[in-house]
Amino acid sequence: MASPALPAGIASGAFFQVVARGDALVALGWGRTAGAAGAPGRAAAFVAHSPDGGRTWRTSVPQGAGETTTLTAVAATSKGFLLAGSSGLPGRQDVVLWSSPGGAGDWRRVPAFGAGLDGRGDQRLTSLAVLGGEVVGTGISADHRGETPMFWRTPAP
Repeated sequence: MASPALPAGIASGAFFQVVARGDALVALGWGRTAGAAGAPGRAAAFVAHSPDGGRTWRTSVPQGAGETTTLTAVAATSKGFLLAGSSGLPGRQDVVLWSSPGGAGDWRRVPAFGAGLDGRGDQRLTSLAVLGGEVVGTGISADHRGETPMFWRTPAP
């Protein structure tokens, strides 16, 4: 199995989670671009996809994932893949979701509905799993008073 390469423009980074749906694999990654003259680069979130069990890989950035986006969890569903992340400045980060039927760079934003996914403080889903026809997630909502655990579920996209 080949390791996925970092996307063009990413100077350093790592992949931290992989899920499979048949021979299709999706890996989540994070990294930094190269900074000018010793300055730190900007943060970057990205996804790698393999259609053939890890022999070949292609990397992409989910639509709308910017410098303030982190990817936090991925799940393989009966219809494709679901990514969770957080986006926004520290202290104002909300959950964002993307789905893809095959994981091959065709990620589209989907609405994140449910209590605790947005609002004051930082919200983050840290794990996703498929249970029947639903996706369940756990995470946290954090503000100046501390962290509150979160449990979330939705029909699988």
